[in-house]
Amino acid sequence: MSRIGRMPVTIPAGVEVTVSPENLVTVKGPKGTLSRQVDKCIAVNVDNGVLHCTRSSEEKDVKAKHGLYRKLISNMVEGVTKGYQKSLTINGVGYRVAKQGNKIVLNIGYSHNIEVKEVPGITFDVEGEKDIVVKGIDNELVGQIAANIRSLRKPDPYHAYGIRYKDEVIVRKEGKKETPQAPQQDQRHRRETPSQRVQEHQQHLRTDHRRRQGPHSGRLLDARQGHCRSARG
Repeated sequence: MSRIGRMPVTIPAGVEVTVSPENLVTVKGPKGTLSRQVDKCIAVNVDNGVLHCTRSSEEKDVKAKHGLYRKLISNMVEGVTKGYQKSLTINGVGYRVAKQGNKIVLNIGYSHNIEVKEVPGITFDVEGEKDIVVKGIDNELVGQIAANIRSLRKPDPYHAYGIRYKDEVIVRKEGKKETPQAPQQDQRHRRETPSQRVQEHQQHLRTDHRRRQGPHSGRLLDARQGHCRSARG
């Protein structure tokens, strides 16, 4: 971040930058005025239309703040000259947006409409019934308001219904599929292996043998065997 911190910020014509003794940086331009409090470890100097940020030490935290505050001041200069905007789009059956005065009304699949009002420094533009443009001079505020609108109906990964950034790519998920069922074989034409035929034949012989012997055949056989053992003994 220190390499970014050392880069100068060119102040364009029509922009005025002032630094107070409390290290409060104020940027005034054709689109408005922005102010930011800068940490005491970072010194801000303006000389001949060029702004420089210098750090007081080489500590890791101070180096990080060096690049951070230089980038924030650069964003302030760009904001008061060009401005920032964030575009969102709505996708869904029956989803739409309309602007009414200083607010937008969203119909995004709920039982009621959702209203979002403009805040100081932010304006809404509606293009058609699907696109929303958030405009302002504060980059952080524009991004935060756009994120708040997107959070009202985050895009789902299956149909991408919801609110998304215009340049956002939704990673889609594949829905459920019907598993193909194997065709049922006709029992009359099914093929049997030799082992299956042997097992069925043996089962048939056991069943036929039991049917011929009757329910008391086992007892008679045990009695005869006992009689034979007693006669031998």
